Amino acid sequence: MRNRWKKTAAAAVAGCLAAGVLAGCGTKHIDPEKYATTVVATVGDQKIYLDEANYMLRGQQYGLENVYSSFGYDIEMFWKQAADDSTTMEQYLRTAVMTELVQEYVLNAKAEELGVSLSDADKEKIQTRIAEDEKLEEKFLTAAGFTKELAERVYTNNALAVRVYEKLVEDVDTEVDEAEFRHVKADYLYLKNATDETGSTAAATTAAAEDSTEGAKDDGSADEADADELLEQLKAAEGDVDKVYEAHKDKYDTRLSKVLDRSIGETATEGNDLYAAIFEMKSGEYKKLYLEGKGWYVIYCETDDDEDGKQQAIKDEINNRKSELFVTKYKELTADGPEIKVEYDIWNSMAILGNSVYEAPETTADSTTESSSETQTTAAAETTEAGTGESTSETATAAK
Repeated sequence: MRNRWKKTAAAAVAGCLAAGVLAGCGTKHIDPEKYATTVVATVGDQKIYLDEANYMLRGQQYGLENVYSSFGYDIEMFWKQAADDSTTMEQYLRTAVMTELVQEYVLNAKAEELGVSLSDADKEKIQTRIAEDEKLEEKFLTAAGFTKELAERVYTNNALAVRVYEKLVEDVDTEVDEAEFRHVKADYLYLKNATDETGSTAAATTAAAEDSTEGAKDDGSADEADADELLEQLKAAEGDVDKVYEAHKDKYDTRLSKVLDRSIGETATEGNDLYAAIFEMKSGEYKKLYLEGKGWYVIYCETDDDEDGKQQAIKDEINNRKSELFVTKYKELTADGPEIKVEYDIWNSMAILGNSVYEAPETTADSTTESSSETQTTAAAETTEAGTGESTSETATAAK
């Protein structure tokens, strides 16, 4: 719920920040000992201090560095890379954190009026979160300026804002037609086209040699026998894609990859031939499919009515409705103010690049190799598929 609120409120508050008074265009370094008394932004007559903003910034920085380090990213390069045409990831995160802080103060100013407060369970969760933070690496604790009092203030403000958000969207329409959210779950093997030394597919090279007048044809014929063999092996293994993959991965090296438990809804089939084919399959059905320029897919349909996938899609639909309702409600809250002022000369001085707060744990060579291999196996199939699937995971910025 916290992540959902952050996403939807971001859209609603963007105009408010743009309309606010943006003080300063350079940078102004502040001694960390003065963070607690330095005002970095105001929302009406409410003051946001730099210690709170910095704690949130370092917390989300920690989460991102944790996640992307596990995928083998160079963290310094990660912060330098472009988030869009005009900002780096470092700049993007600073903006996102300040946006979230402003949102919290706008929402929390309405808490008493709306009759919203934190429950004992909420307060217990806050204390649990503080205890978890206290156990993190010294690099984070130092950079964030951790104290129990500061952490409690940060998490209390956030928790209250979440409760205000929930109050604002409590009347959202939750009625849906479940049939519209049917999902099909499948496992599949992907045999990538072989390439010659020039990078051309083996199928195209063979076709060109056989009939130079018509040009190269990419019909998958060069690997169809292999696809047939994989299909028969998959049937013999009663749909155990993992078993067939393990038995054949050495033969095909990096050309063969696997995807398990992929749940496909109708919306994901648009512009995606693979997903469209999967969505038409029935429970227990096997299929081979060739996609030009890609390769062969050997598919097993676990179920043509994936309950988990369907319920997640319904949840996402209701959350989208909440998002739309919240944007309207938030605009009403801010229609007549409050005035928002951000001291960007101070905020822009909070450097992320060159100030990592996460230290990756040491791993053995064996565990690193195994993890890397598994990641590459899945990534190969993911990045080669046409179109995009339906993702229900939250953004990495909410990892912390």
